[in-house]
Amino acid sequence: MNFNRNAFFDHQRLLRKVTLWRALFFLYLFLSLPFFFFSLDEKSSPGYPHIAHVSIDGFIDGDHKLLSVLDEIASDEEAKALLLSIDSPGGSTAGSEAIYDKVRKISKSKPVVAVMGNVAASGGYIVALASDHIIARRNSLTGSIGVIFQWQKFDKLIDNLGISVEEVKSGVLKAEPGPFTKTPQEVFKVLKEMVDESYDWFLGLVSERRGMDMVQARLIGNGRVYTGGQAFKLNLIDAIGGDEEAREWLSRERGIKDLKVEEWGLHEPDKSLFELLLNWLDLLEISSLFSHFSSERSVAFEGGLLSVLHIPRARFE
Repeated sequence: MNFNRNAFFDHQRLLRKVTLWRALFFLYLFLSLPFFFFSLDEKSSPGYPHIAHVSIDGFIDGDHKLLSVLDEIASDEEAKALLLSIDSPGGSTAGSEAIYDKVRKISKSKPVVAVMGNVAASGGYIVALASDHIIARRNSLTGSIGVIFQWQKFDKLIDNLGISVEEVKSGVLKAEPGPFTKTPQEVFKVLKEMVDESYDWFLGLVSERRGMDMVQARLIGNGRVYTGGQAFKLNLIDAIGGDEEAREWLSRERGIKDLKVEEWGLHEPDKSLFELLLNWLDLLEISSLFSHFSSERSVAFEGGLLSVLHIPRARFE
């Protein structure tokens, strides 16, 4: 084999360059890594007078991060008002209650105005009720005042398959309703009592916050959905409009003028910096070394009473 001296040295120079760039990349990676473990969607006070803005989107489950942000806004003297943007069909009744309580706490020291997006129904409407002023687009969907408890049943299916499920429990109400056995009538009675109590609580909020008696609240709060225009006529909201009308109300009614709106929000980018980092590491086939550090967690809703409007998402896209 002929030895090509020039080719050999060219190869060595190229190898040194590649090695150098690899070393620089991993040095950069090592120095940058700590920054990826800070939450990208958390934002503290900007340090000057402003209007705090929080967006509540999707399924409401009483997210602890959201509750923590609301607590910070309540105690921040530089946050002179809160602008809530709501685009949610609702969620868990308890989660909606938790957010409602936090927003009411904020309203004791600073004005709160809620602006509805495509939909702010059921639990989304509960959150809106906590504000001092509710604004919706004419074609926003709201209302759906009610509570639901659902579960899946597979008992007929497993009977057809010749499968049986045996159990021993302390009482007929324990672990009910179950998906694999017939639901006893006593369970339906207990669940109906739970739903009715939560529904009465919801109606009580409507009555108190919207200044109507319980009879009127029950007539309106029959579970149906209203457009923003219909909701305005029924006194479920205060005005038709959006963020501009919210700013005008704060200026006119609360004297809050010429303040910048600062996002305290919880929006997470489609791809966080850490996720982008993992994508790069995938190319190097070493992402498994870091994947357990990811702050993203998949949380399954474990059940409970729901105040949620079931609408195909595509209708609002």
